[in-house]
Amino acid sequence: MKVIKQFAKEFWVPTLVGILWTYYCYKTVGATYNFPNKIKDFSTSFFLASWFGGQILRIIKQQKIESSLNTIIDDLKTVANQLSETSE
Repeated sequence: MKVIKQFAKEFWVPTLVGILWTYYCYKTVGATYNFPNKIKDFSTSFFLASWFGGQILRIIKQQKIESSLNTIIDDLKTVANQLSETSE
């Protein structure tokens, strides 16, 4: 159940983008818009939206990790300074 919730959380936006793009294509093409075209347009837009969203999430996670590592480095420098002051 946890996996399904995470899947829904991460892919609801690409699914919405895919549906909206498919609807837009359907409205612009008209009656000649068949099922294979719907699948092609939905899958392409879903993939691109998922990829772009994944890149954004990757950058956000990378920034958080860098921030956390900088905090750890600062803490280690403080401890090292305190140790050197104590030893003197």
